[in-house]
Amino acid sequence: MTDVVTTDRPTGTPTGSPAPRAGSAWLKWFARRIGLAVLTLWLCSVLVFFATAALGDPVRAILGKDYASSPERVAALAAELHLDRPVVARYLEWLGGLLTGDLGNSVANGSRSASWWAAGSSTRRCW
Repeated sequence: MTDVVTTDRPTGTPTGSPAPRAGSAWLKWFARRIGLAVLTLWLCSVLVFFATAALGDPVRAILGKDYASSPERVAALAAELHLDRPVVARYLEWLGGLLTGDLGNSVANGSRSASWWAAGSSTRRCW
C-alpha cells in the first residue's frame, strides 16, 4: 500500500523558501527598465556622435568659401573644435561634459550652450 502525505503547502512552492513579495518583483522590473533606458540612451549617443563625425569636415561647412583662402583660420577653428584629437577621445570628453552638465559652446554664436538655463532661472522659480 502507498502512504499519502498531506501538507498545507500549495503545490509548486519549494520548501524552505518564502513566496516572492510583490514589491521586490516590481523593484526588479523597474531596475531593469531603468538599466535598459540608460543603455539605449548611451547606444543612441554613440551612434549619433560617430555618424556625425563621419559626415564630413565641419570646419569646411562652417567656413564655406573662406576654407581655401585661410589655412590659419582652418587650423585655429579645428583646434577650437577639438578636431585635432581622435574621435574616441572627443566622444569621451563630450560624454564627460554631458554627465557634468557642461554642454560646451554653441557653434552658431560662441556662447555657452547652458546659458539658456541660467538666463531662465527667474522663470523657473515661478513654476
